[in-house]
Amino acid sequence: MSPHPNTLALLAVATLAACGPNTGGVRGQTAFYATAVVTEIDADVPLSAFAGCFRDQATFLPLSKFEEGEDRFVYRLRAKDLWLEEMIVTPTPTGGITGELRVSGIYDDGWREILERDRMPALIACQTRAGLAEVAK
Repeated sequence: MSPHPNTLALLAVATLAACGPNTGGVRGQTAFYATAVVTEIDADVPLSAFAGCFRDQATFLPLSKFEEGEDRFVYRLRAKDLWLEEMIVTPTPTGGITGELRVSGIYDDGWREILERDRMPALIACQTRAGLAEVAK
């Protein structure tokens, strides 16, 4: 028997709350965009391959959300109006990808460690054909 969806949502909010107030997130999209640390993404890999690789290889927190389509891949981590991470990647005319990973500018050491351990290695590997080939094995 699976848990009730509200139970999972409350668990996710409690998980973020346990990290302490204002230890990582920025209130509101405008403030998040103004203060985020930005990592550029440019690679010669197809969007669908990158998106699949990133979703398969990275470890995500419970409130992570994804939007996928032919024209973009979006990953977001936020709790209501508390913005933590956002990545938007789009295809280029040459068949590669371009985009940005935005990370809260007020991440504390704990949040930064989680990002660097759970998502950054996948982000780096999935931008290379060798990384995609390794994942496909």
